[in-house]
Amino acid sequence: MPADNFHTARAKSLLAHYLKFGVTALGVHWDSDNTAEVNEIIDSIIDASTAASPSPSSATPSTDDPITRIADALERIADAQEALARAAF
Repeated sequence: MPADNFHTARAKSLLAHYLKFGVTALGVHWDSDNTAEVNEIIDSIIDASTAASPSPSSATPSTDDPITRIADALERIADAQEALARAAF
């Protein structure tokens, strides 16, 4: 399990927030079990992203660390959810 630093905590918080937003908008109950599962998802993503180093022949090498890439992806997910929520009304 990755160290629970600021970026990890922020990723967990963002994903839980936007998933809870979407789920409760559908009238489904969100509880602490859901939050714990989100935390496990983030930990698993971080573990997977740091387990293997990228190939030197990668077509799109990245200089960002895995946490930054995850945070960027979560922000794109949040933007997409907001767009979907606006389109639904």
